[in-house]
Amino acid sequence: RYQSNTRRRQQQRRQQQQQPYSWNTRNIYSPTRVYCEAWPTEETDHYYYEKIEVPARAAASHAIFGQLLKEDLVERYQVYKRVDKEGHESSELVLADIQIGVSLDGHEGVVHGGILALLFDDSMGFAYEAAGIKMAVTANLNIDYRAPMPANTRSILRVHLVKREGRKVFLKAQLTSHDGSLLFAEASSLYIIPREYYEEDNM
Repeated sequence: RYQSNTRRRQQQRRQQQQQPYSWNTRNIYSPTRVYCEAWPTEETDHYYYEKIEVPARAAASHAIFGQLLKEDLVERYQVYKRVDKEGHESSELVLADIQIGVSLDGHEGVVHGGILALLFDDSMGFAYEAAGIKMAVTANLNIDYRAPMPANTRSILRVHLVKREGRKVFLKAQLTSHDGSLLFAEASSLYIIPREYYEEDNM
């Protein structure tokens, strides 16, 4: 049975890899700035996404970059900062393009909810940095799971700024299928800016 399940998952992964890739990468601004058509809207011409390079915090001990970013686990984790053109504003801070493999299940064939929590928390870390905040730590993270995420799934995670009150940064996020048609989970979070960083930015 184990060998049968393994073969089935490998076949699913090969089939998904053969599907058309729905990103349209156009190097208009620089090699790292791209438009994303994963979730097309009428605002497409009003913003673009700039790929965020792997940060210094992504050491060998980092949960995703150091340990899970490999075949069958987290096979893809690329984060993009949203840049709005002049005259346009959005609460969206970052978008993460994610591919989960076949070996991070909770129930068989379903991605473990703890993995989704990890992805929410890490993507929100990119988000506060995209908002120009040097350092913040998670005070709480609340997740509503809306639908099971099948193993070997390509997904999009978007993080929005809700508000900022002094040292408090409130964020929300959604994790959807790559085409945006299915909502897997939603999250809200409170981050706290350490006092020394807050005072430094407000001197």
